[in-house]
Amino acid sequence: ITMQVPGGWLSARYGGKLVLALSMFWASLFVWTTPFFINYFPLLIASRVITGLGEAMTYPCIHALIAAWVPEGERAVSIGFIWGGAYVGTMIGYVLSPIIIENLGWDY
Repeated sequence: ITMQVPGGWLSARYGGKLVLALSMFWASLFVWTTPFFINYFPLLIASRVITGLGEAMTYPCIHALIAAWVPEGERAVSIGFIWGGAYVGTMIGYVLSPIIIENLGWDY
């Protein structure tokens, strides 16, 4: 929630596409640092928190993009598919993660 309000403001001011790209770059950069901090817990936690702050801006960006690009009568369906897909992806990840770990090891 901390970054959703600024993310919405930035999306309204500069456009959802730019803010979404920058927030995903930010989040991806700090996800990439996770393995380097695995042996130093405070930096690992800081990296994960900063990742979450970047990812938090995606929610208002997506709504700004929908408002700009999707016709008014189709917005509710679009939002339903987007957020429904996010939850389905999470469920698939929960099912596949143990299988991948069991067969390939935890570092994949």
